[in-house]
Amino acid sequence: MVIMDMQGSRLPVHRSSESVILKLGAVVTDNKSLPPSVFRKLRHTLKRFIHLARKDHTTHVLIGATQAIRALKDREKILARLSKSIRIPIHLLSGGREAELGFLGVKSELHTRECQLIVDSGGASTELTLVNGSRVIETLSIPLGAAVLSTQLHRDPPSAFEVARLMIPIIQALRAAPSRAVPRSALLTGGTAHHLLAVAKADPYQLTRSVLEKAIKRLLKKPARKIAKKYGMEVERARLLVPGALLVTALLDHYALDHLRITKRGVRDGMAIAFMNKNRNWWN
Repeated sequence: MVIMDMQGSRLPVHRSSESVILKLGAVVTDNKSLPPSVFRKLRHTLKRFIHLARKDHTTHVLIGATQAIRALKDREKILARLSKSIRIPIHLLSGGREAELGFLGVKSELHTRECQLIVDSGGASTELTLVNGSRVIETLSIPLGAAVLSTQLHRDPPSAFEVARLMIPIIQALRAAPSRAVPRSALLTGGTAHHLLAVAKADPYQLTRSVLEKAIKRLLKKPARKIAKKYGMEVERARLLVPGALLVTALLDHYALDHLRITKRGVRDGMAIAFMNKNRNWWN
């Protein structure tokens, strides 16, 4: 959840934010349904976020559902139940619309005359958008994210064999990555990036190959609970860092890049901008 101030500013100003790791992408991988216990956790989280937003005098609440919900067989029924329970509509974003909103959210941070790749890596999917300046060339939503990949890791910390095996589905998925142009740089958004920087104790504005290697080495030496305690994060967040780092590393290799720039903006900023641009159907 991000609470933003749009008054008097062309861009959203982040006032506060909070995240809860529910790992929905990992839960729905096998049977394409949402267990009742997870549904209750999701409903409780949404209600608490809405309460915090109202307490902060928020006038509009926008809720978007992404890949974890897109993967459900009964997604319309689930969203209808949730919307009725929290009394606020929840809108299902297509993979393409999620990428469009992500682009809109980071557009202000793009180089004006350069071919770039925008990477929005979440728990259940990764949106890749190839742009030239502010013009979109190609987009793709890959149904792979840190939570989905984490289901293939059974040891804590993961073994070298598990890490090597995990690269196979990542490399296979990236065969379909946007290829109509060659990006000279990349912009990464998502919670994983900022936590990897904290583990590597690196520059907060870019994620280099050497930083990723350093972070992965540290993550493979200690169990998630010790990583979480040392770097001040949730244990479940710590469990997602290795698959998240491997995915980013594979992207660097795929596009022959040596680093990615980091941004705190993303799809939620795009949602707010689309809404404030008088596009009341911001989800379409």
